[in-house]
Amino acid sequence: MSGKARDLLSWKVLDALPAALYTTDPDGQITYFNQAAVELAGRTPQLGEKWCVTWRLHTPDGQPLPHDQCPMAVALKERRAVRGAEAVAERPDGTRIPFLPYPTPLFDDDGNMLGALNMLVDISSIRITEHALARRLEEQAALYRFTDRLYRAESLKQIFEAALDAIAEALQVTRSSILLLDKSGVMRFAASRGLSEGYRAAVEGHSPWAAEETDPAPICVSDIAETDESDALKATVKAEGITGLAFIPLLSGGRLVGKFMTYYDRRHDFAPTEIDLALTIARQLGFGIERKRAEEDRRVADEQRTLLINELNHRVKNTLATVQAIASQTFGGDDMVNHSKHAFESRLIALSNAHSVLTERSWESAELRQIVEQALLPHAGADRFRIDGPEIHLTSRAAVAIAMGIHELATNAVKYGSLSSSEGIVAVEWALEGPDRMLKLVWRESGGPKVSTPNRRGFGSLLIERSLAHDLAGEAEIKYAPEGVVCVFTGRRATVGYESRQR
Repeated sequence: MSGKARDLLSWKVLDALPAALYTTDPDGQITYFNQAAVELAGRTPQLGEKWCVTWRLHTPDGQPLPHDQCPMAVALKERRAVRGAEAVAERPDGTRIPFLPYPTPLFDDDGNMLGALNMLVDISSIRITEHALARRLEEQAALYRFTDRLYRAESLKQIFEAALDAIAEALQVTRSSILLLDKSGVMRFAASRGLSEGYRAAVEGHSPWAAEETDPAPICVSDIAETDESDALKATVKAEGITGLAFIPLLSGGRLVGKFMTYYDRRHDFAPTEIDLALTIARQLGFGIERKRAEEDRRVADEQRTLLINELNHRVKNTLATVQAIASQTFGGDDMVNHSKHAFESRLIALSNAHSVLTERSWESAELRQIVEQALLPHAGADRFRIDGPEIHLTSRAAVAIAMGIHELATNAVKYGSLSSSEGIVAVEWALEGPDRMLKLVWRESGGPKVSTPNRRGFGSLLIERSLAHDLAGEAEIKYAPEGVVCVFTGRRATVGYESRQR
């Protein structure tokens, strides 16, 4: 094959490659580009243009990047290949494409620069995937916080505040509302954010479903102007600066009890995943409202109360299982993420196990020894623990709090403390002290590596010292003694019964 034929074949190969390629002379003037470069740039470059085939360039954070400072210009000026310098190409139509350039100077045998070759790799799909994963984690974090706050809520007002926060975080809206059916079947505002009093008064009572309707479906309105609603209602909605809105039913046992709404100042087309997320929030909110009403009314019969508790356990189990499944699919595969995933899942399992113990007693109480043993079970053999204390029955709130605290301590002991060595043991002891019969539980590690105070406090320490102490109405203190970690829990409202018999 002649030299000319070989050169022609080389250009044909470059033309056929799916990667965007172009070459320049030593001064940076473009001497060649392939069709993939045209497609990435959204324009047809001109031979002789300098430095880059794109129309405009930006840094990854959106700042303008002059062409004479682009990676190709740097490679030519500094006579070296440039790697890892991400940039963003702006097309003439305004769209922006993140890419990774690979500018490489070319030299002859004598070291004279002949020009340079650049390959531009479109990484739009990678960034889209990263954004989607980040959003999914934010959504699941919002759901987890909502579930946690529902457990802690002591009033309907606290439930509404938790729900509005979850709606704002998970669905990314600034305006929302919760309406409930009153005894006459009229929708009344229970809580809202970002709505004027005049608007609430004008639309209160409006509902797309009849009060007796069962299993109603959500209704999403991309643009109020496109609906068959009355001109008066459309004018009221538009005057409030609302274009798109969604009606999400709140149900209890398939029965309509209210709705929550989200509002948008421009047209909003609802994605299926967004509707599913809204329904998940609605299921938790609907049941939370009914449970709190039952607690506040004190008029729920024993059978109804049992059904509600079983439904709570079923829904929480389903939610925890869903969160765990989504986490397994969402988290990537590097070591740091896998570590976070394992810690996340183990906390879900500890919470689920505590729920199982409480469910056996209809959420009336739980025996402390059973809670401790259940929390320790996944971490080491029974021979590594010394458990001692009288029979004490905990409130459901205290049982969940202590289970989570013991889980965090055991996890830390396995990683860094006494359970990380073959000789180490953990003693867990408790008693009721003083005239008020205050619960005191002590976790004491020994036989492990020498302990020093950590430089920073992790999630587990914060959960123990703040959340657990709050739920026990007492204190939780962690001491990092050289011979082993010691943690002391005390609580004024943790117990519901006591028997003096020692185990």
